[in-house]
Parts: sequence; structure tokens; C-alpha cells
Amino acid sequence: MKGDADHRMAAAREWDDLVARVRAMEGFEDFLRPPAAQRLVSAAGNGVIAVVNVAERRCDALLVTSAGVRPCPLPGLTRADSIRELEVYLTSLQRLDRAIQTSVDARGLAQAQPSHANAAAAYRAGLDLTDVVLIQGSGYRPSVVRRT
Repeated sequence: MKGDADHRMAAAREWDDLVARVRAMEGFEDFLRPPAAQRLVSAAGNGVIAVVNVAERRCDALLVTSAGVRPCPLPGLTRADSIRELEVYLTSLQRLDRAIQTSVDARGLAQAQPSHANAAAAYRAGLDLTDVVLIQGSGYRPSVVRRT
């Protein structure tokens, strides 16, 4: 037991050291840190950025606009739904990646374009993940409507 704890502590120290080394590199000062609110506000421009938080007890979004950040409850979203949608999305990306890998010849040159069906499936799965944040009353017209 003590050996397991010592191993975990050593691994945690090594992780912290690696992260510190990356953060010491120019341009990576915020590596693995959430973006600052002001940076998101600037990035929103004339639109909206939705930062979704999924938890067992509740789900919420932070809607970021040029005017600031405001919370928005997501009572229709559950952790289980999010996990299921994420699995669909990741499976679609894996299929797309396999299609791309098999279309490259021995010299590294693409022999053919990946299947449009694979790319479309990954895109649709990504929309399924993101369209839950297009919330009624958010003040923005959604360009995607959640499919039922």
C-alpha cells in the first residue's frame, strides 16, 4: 500500500514538474489553465461563446459576449446525455482518422480524399455536442436547432 502511495506521489510531482517546464516556454504560460474571462470576452466579438459545465448534479453554461459573462442553467442537459454524445463524436472522429490514414500511401502522399460520409458524420456529431448550448432566451438566434 505504501509503495502505491509513494508511486502516485512521485507521478504527481513529475506531472507538476512537466507542466511547470511547459509553462516556462514562451507562449505557453497558461498551458492547462482555463482562459481568462477578459480573453474570452475579447474573443466573443459580436457573437457569443458558450462554455458548458456538465456535472452529475446540474449542467450550466456561461454565455460570454462583448458585454461580459452571464450564467445560464441547462436543465434539459444531463451528464449521461453528454457522455453519450461525446462517445458518438469521438467514434466519428476515430472513423474519420482511420479513413485519412488508410488514404495515405507508403510515401506519405494522399491517394484519395477521406470519405465525405465520415467527415459529415464527425461534423454532425460535433453539432450534437454543441447545439445544446443554443438556449432559448439567450438573446441569440441559433443557427442549429437541437435534433430530437
